[in-house]
Amino acid sequence: MIRSLASLPVILAASASAACAAPADFVCNGQDARAVLAAMKRSGADLGQRREANFYFYGEEGRMPALETRLRQLGFATRSTNTDPGRIATIEAVTDEAWLGTIIPKVCAAAQDLGIQYDGWEASLPEAQRKH
Repeated sequence: MIRSLASLPVILAASASAACAAPADFVCNGQDARAVLAAMKRSGADLGQRREANFYFYGEEGRMPALETRLRQLGFATRSTNTDPGRIATIEAVTDEAWLGTIIPKVCAAAQDLGIQYDGWEASLPEAQRKH
C-alpha cells in the first residue's frame, strides 16, 4: 500500500555527475542514482526494508500519458506534479543497489524514448521516524 510521504522523513540527494565514472546502470540524465542510497546509508536506513520511493519526470503534458503507461507496466503509480507539467511515479520496493540497478535503466529508457526529463528519485525513511 502506498502512503503519503508527508509524515515520513525523506532522502533526496543531489546526484553526482555522469563524469564520475559511475556504471551506466545507475546513471540517467547525468545523475548517479546511487547518491540517494549513499544518503540513506548515512542516515542509518536499512536498505533491505521495503519503502516508498518517488521518481520525478518533467516534459510536455501531451507526452505524459505514454510515460504513465510505461511506468505502470513497471509497477509504479503515477500522479501529476504541482509545478511544471510532470509526473511523480511512486513504487514500494526494497530500495537496495540491486533493485536500483534494475529499475534505473527502465525508467531512464521510458523517459528518453518519450523526450521527457528524468529528474531523480527519493525514498521515505520510516525507520528514521521511529528513532525520534
